[in-house]
Amino acid sequence: MLLHETDLAALYIGDLVKGLREAGWTIVTADEAYADSFGQYAATYDTPSAQGTLVEMVAWQRGLPAPRWYGRNDTRRADAEFRNRVLGEREISKD
Repeated sequence: MLLHETDLAALYIGDLVKGLREAGWTIVTADEAYADSFGQYAATYDTPSAQGTLVEMVAWQRGLPAPRWYGRNDTRRADAEFRNRVLGEREISKD
């Protein structure tokens, strides 16, 4: 997980770490993460486009069924979610 250096991220990092640990995640240092062998696969896969991440590239190459990536990478879906959840706008059915 990548967190950008922002005041908001810094304000809630303690809560995030606590929640992740409670959910069974293991927090590791950047050195440990970069030493992980998963990175070895980057050079062995030939996928022209995988929505921008190594995990997506490996899933695509192995033929895993869709969705192969985080659904909100689709900006139309992300925008609709933002309008609904943040702005409180409700989608009006056209049926």
